[in-house]
Amino acid sequence: MQEKSIEFYQRSELYSYVDTSDRFMKLSKQVAVEESLTPVFPIGIVIVRDGVVVAKGANGNGYHEKNLNSEFHIKGCKRRYLSKKLEEAGKPKLKSGEKFETCPGCDYKVHAEVKAIEKVSDKSILKDAVVYMFGHWWSCFNCWEVMNSVGIKEVCVVEDFKDKQFQVKWREEFARLKATKSQK
Repeated sequence: MQEKSIEFYQRSELYSYVDTSDRFMKLSKQVAVEESLTPVFPIGIVIVRDGVVVAKGANGNGYHEKNLNSEFHIKGCKRRYLSKKLEEAGKPKLKSGEKFETCPGCDYKVHAEVKAIEKVSDKSILKDAVVYMFGHWWSCFNCWEVMNSVGIKEVCVVEDFKDKQFQVKWREEFARLKATKSQK
């Protein structure tokens, strides 16, 4: 099978768009706040079948934060380091959404979609389920393949996340919510 480019998975027609006021999208946001280990890119997932939440998950494993000052990392990330080195050598840097496997903190196995699916022991209950994703507006190739393999029928996102300013505001809100939560 020929791997499709990341641009393929960013096509609007692959996703359903829902408002941030949608009850499952609100829950996805809550999952991101409670479970995401990636403050730079917090994402929460809720998987729903027949109106019932069957799984939740958030991205991250803490790798980036543990390696902030490590050699061969930029902001804790090996992909960012490699991308910078490629650019310095006059080569194209890594595209967003590609080569996740080069960094343990970016690997698709720690993406919210996969982590939520892995929590479900009987994968047959995921057939025809709907994913609600808060924090991003597209899924990578690997996550898309995992979702397809278990029969996910629809992925709902918030269209505003296409706007980088909206993403920045979300990161700032996430940091405030995390700080408030840790003070309790």
